[in-house]
Amino acid sequence: MKFRPEAIEIPPENPFQFDLLNRKTVGDSLTEIVRSSSGGLVLALHAPWGQGKTTFLKMWQQSLINSSATTIYFNAWQTDFSEDALVSLIGELNSGLKSAKDGEGTVKLQESVASAKKFGAKILRRTVPALIKLGTAGVLTADDFTEEVVSGLGEKIAEDKIQDYEDAKSSIQGFRSAIEEIAKESSEIESLPLVIIVDELDRCRPTYAISILECIKHLFSVEGVVFVLSIDRTQLSHAVRSQYGVGMDANGYLRRFFDIELNLPEPSHQQFIQAQFARFGLLNSFKTRSATIHSDNEKSNFTELFLHLFRCMQCSLRDQERAFSLLSLALRATSVNEYLHPDLMAVLIVLKIKDTDSYEKFVNGVMPPDAILDRLAEGPGGREFIATQDGVIVEAVLRASVCPSAERESLHAHYRDLANGVTSQASCDKSRATEILRLFSIREIHPVFGRLKRISSKIDLAISMQA
Repeated sequence: MKFRPEAIEIPPENPFQFDLLNRKTVGDSLTEIVRSSSGGLVLALHAPWGQGKTTFLKMWQQSLINSSATTIYFNAWQTDFSEDALVSLIGELNSGLKSAKDGEGTVKLQESVASAKKFGAKILRRTVPALIKLGTAGVLTADDFTEEVVSGLGEKIAEDKIQDYEDAKSSIQGFRSAIEEIAKESSEIESLPLVIIVDELDRCRPTYAISILECIKHLFSVEGVVFVLSIDRTQLSHAVRSQYGVGMDANGYLRRFFDIELNLPEPSHQQFIQAQFARFGLLNSFKTRSATIHSDNEKSNFTELFLHLFRCMQCSLRDQERAFSLLSLALRATSVNEYLHPDLMAVLIVLKIKDTDSYEKFVNGVMPPDAILDRLAEGPGGREFIATQDGVIVEAVLRASVCPSAERESLHAHYRDLANGVTSQASCDKSRATEILRLFSIREIHPVFGRLKRISSKIDLAISMQA
């Protein structure tokens, strides 16, 4: 049993071999777009945070390498400590090309990289703010700030700034030419464009993320270079607004930087869920438990409940991995001959991850089961889920878990009245009430009565072990 999943293996000879989300066709389509690009191209690949963009891009990068493309992978978030985006991009270009060529690059290519670094250094020098020059003029004690001195310095700074602008413009052109030469050399050697993958851009500081976009647009936008930017458009829009104000048309601003915008298709939850049982080493654990407690439905119950809950609570792939991490830890805290109550535990795990406030209120008796059912119903497909047999089971276990032994007969009486038509409840018709009454008496649900604290403690223990 594992508490953290192992990183998905990416075999060099077959990079999509362990693709859990069937995204190889997406990678093939992306390759064709890159292959057919006639000039420079900036492509934005959008998916919400936690939907597996990084894993997909690393698989796709390896497939490009197998097709003899020169690729560079740049994790923007890992360089967020840098004060200058251009420094980071040039550094990654330099080290990335060395790695991609593995010592086999041509002398001319190495010369082009050196030229790009030289012009990049000039650009950085030419854009030093005038205020820094003023502060290092060498005459600036408080007494030195006479009107004549300040006026003279101002004129000199103005002249310097004009010259700086002209020099910077020349340096930028030289830099772009050097980058274009690098792309040309790469293309001649490998027959495909130079592909630079920029990942985790939406996790960066807003100023840094925008600086990277500006550098790509104004300095690296040349023939033969294809940028593929992994983004969460919503988060990146927040970054833009934080810089330019809430009234800023963030989507319009971002469209200036992207030639093509694509959405990474949403994954199949069913396939991903099944894969997690294997990744966390849970298959043998459930097999052992089914033989000990004489119940083979724990794994299938978790599968079905997670499938519904992940959808209606809008869980990302990272959320789903975390759910399995909590399940793995909760299993470890449960005796092999003790029933796990998967229907209740699945709800509590997902609530703990996606709505901690509701989880805490429910566990501490502040929020009633009806409010939890309403919370589940308000998500995508939630009302349909509540109406299914699984939804009926969830209502039964939520009600039973908060009902102490002394009040059990009162709860039964409530549902008998609903089943017999003595009373009515908009969310519970006669047939639903009859089924809930039946569930209260079966072996798997009967022990749930009054056990909310005990069951939730396993999840809370798992949370504390993760912290």
